[in-house]
Amino acid sequence: MNTPASTDSRKQEPARGRVWRNGSVIFLQRGTELPPRCIRCNAQADVFDVRPMYWAPAWKALAMSHGGVPSLHGAQRADVKIGLCTKHRHGRRNGLITACALPLLGLAACIPVMETRAGQTHQELLVGFGVAVVIAAILVAQRNWDLLRAVRIDKWSIQLAGASKAFLDSLEYGPG
Repeated sequence: MNTPASTDSRKQEPARGRVWRNGSVIFLQRGTELPPRCIRCNAQADVFDVRPMYWAPAWKALAMSHGGVPSLHGAQRADVKIGLCTKHRHGRRNGLITACALPLLGLAACIPVMETRAGQTHQELLVGFGVAVVIAAILVAQRNWDLLRAVRIDKWSIQLAGASKAFLDSLEYGPG
């Protein structure tokens, strides 16, 4: 009888190097890879994406800012190999496509306002709808773009947040 692998057997899949968790934060020693599982559901990962992660203390980012825009100059960088299953890879792709299409819809809603001045209430509703759609696009893009985010990066370790509870539960608790 074929049964899907249980979460307990997934805990046995080794990561390359030392990986542990402390609460909802994943700790990796430099040069270590995450376990080959989806960070969203803990299923076997079908696709891997190497993502550059950057981190700098807030005071350093502000001190390095140029014209009010924080700079990544001097920030710590680490490349992290992140796994996703087919379901979550497709969901992420569809979310990013939606996030790219929504601003166009928002702008299209504002075009009739630019062409006519009749019906002031109608125009305000269209502009309000257009702005709401653009804000929704930003939120959808943010949710689908970042797979994990760096909490801290130093010479010895990388700390990441944003993984699912199922993925976190598969990791051992460590010294943190």
